[in-house]
Parts: sequence; structure tokens; C-alpha cells
Amino acid sequence: MDPLTEFAVLAVCWLMLVAYIFTRGRQVAEWLRQRAGGLKPAPVMVSKTPQRPMPARSRSGY
Repeated sequence: MDPLTEFAVLAVCWLMLVAYIFTRGRQVAEWLRQRAGGLKPAPVMVSKTPQRPMPARSRSGY
């Protein structure tokens, strides 16, 4: 095998490996983002909902 074909085969292997890791990483990142997104909106909504009624409560309190 001459060096050029060897380099080409190695390059293809590396590209496939990098592409696999990249797609895998993106899947993991999306999964983590979905999990974080599933967990985050609840606290955000909890922190947002008291803020809106609180002025109403303070106004009704006054």
C-alpha cells in the first residue's frame, strides 16, 4: 500500500470517528438540554408565578 492510499484510509477512518463522536456528542448535548429544559422551566415558572401575584397581594394588602 503506497503512503497516499494509507493516508486516505486513515483520513476516512478519522473522519468517520470524528463524525460519530460529533453526532453522539450532539445527541448527548440535546438529551442533556432536554433534561435541563424539562427541569428548568418548572423552577423558572415557579419563580415567575409568585412575582406576578405578589404585586397584586401587596396592592390588595394596602
